[in-house]
Amino acid sequence: MNIFREKHCFTQENRIYHIAIIDYLQEWNVAKKTERLIKTTFLGKEGAQLSAIEPVAYARRFKQFVESKVLI
Repeated sequence: MNIFREKHCFTQENRIYHIAIIDYLQEWNVAKKTERLIKTTFLGKEGAQLSAIEPVAYARRFKQFVESKVLI
């Protein structure tokens, strides 16, 4: 039984999928650059895995994800 009636939600077998893309609403501004600096420099996070990433690099990573995981 599919209890989700929204276009962005669907079920398949025993899994529930919810698809939403909100990251494109974020601006690459001083706040995001500072967030990235703090996470990489002071918290030791891996820069390539962060959501706070330059727009061109983010677009490339997002495209690769969609092509490999969504459009299979």
